[in-house]
Amino acid sequence: MIKKSKDIGGRNLMIETGRIARQSNGSVIVSYGETTIHVA
Repeated sequence: MIKKSKDIGGRNLMIETGRIARQSNGSVIVSYGETTIHVA
């Protein structure tokens, strides 16, 4: 699992890959503040 985070505009931006949807060619979870999306 790869996880990177950075503080932008007073909120935490986090990008994470390798945790879910391992059978897809690519999958990323992106969180910004309290909002989280999953892209596969």
